Amino acid sequence: MANNISVTISGDCEAITVKMIAMSGVAHTLQAKRNGTYITLTPNTFPNPIPGEIISLTFTASQLQTTTVNQQTGTAAELSGVYLFSATDGTNVATGGVVAACNLDCCIANEINDFLSCPCDPTESPKLEKATKILLLREGAEADMSASIQNPDNALAKFNKAVEICNNSCDCGC
Repeated sequence: MANNISVTISGDCEAITVKMIAMSGVAHTLQAKRNGTYITLTPNTFPNPIPGEIISLTFTASQLQTTTVNQQTGTAAELSGVYLFSATDGTNVATGGVVAACNLDCCIANEINDFLSCPCDPTESPKLEKATKILLLREGAEADMSASIQNPDNALAKFNKAVEICNNSCDCGC
């Protein structure tokens, strides 16, 4: 059976939407992992859909965790990490995932802003190189999750490395 599921994240990283084509007329149960660990979903079923019907559920950050995400709580908590969703009707399984990387986008923007405001020779500043590494790792993680055969372990390794690089300060390099 084709993998008729798509997972998207809102531009503000505050919601993930799971859409799929119903595999049968029985309830479809949804499971999710964040960074390789199962998380509780509420709701977690698509009740008795019509076969072939497009069905969807949207989850906010507060619905996708029982603890804080990036030390944030409340309705504006930002999603961060690699999310993998699996839906089954008891016979068929469809999986899809997404990389929630708004934190990396902010880091890239901050590094470029720091590069532009560096008082020394720009060729001496490591900020642009750092931003490029983070961008390439984020893009690689997203490619791992958008491939026809997803590789969430590789995506998570790239995401974590990008976060690690982002969290390390190299100052202006002057």
